[in-house]
Amino acid sequence: MSNLTIGYTIKDIKGLGDTTIKLYGGGQNLFLITDYSGYDPEGTSRRSEQGNEDVASGINIGAYPNPRTYTLGVKIGF
Repeated sequence: MSNLTIGYTIKDIKGLGDTTIKLYGGGQNLFLITDYSGYDPEGTSRRSEQGNEDVASGINIGAYPNPRTYTLGVKIGF
């Protein structure tokens, strides 16, 4: 799963007038289903004259995997 964002908006809160509150959360690179034995099947091992290439299947020399990130937030509108 490359990207996922979900949110929920709360409207017409009693005692707060026209206030709107939105709660949201998201993530990037949450999970990956693969038989690849290296760190990241999207990463490459080295640069060459033809572009990036893998040395061999499952070997990631100097290549870092894509980071997994999470985001949580609250947006309040008056």
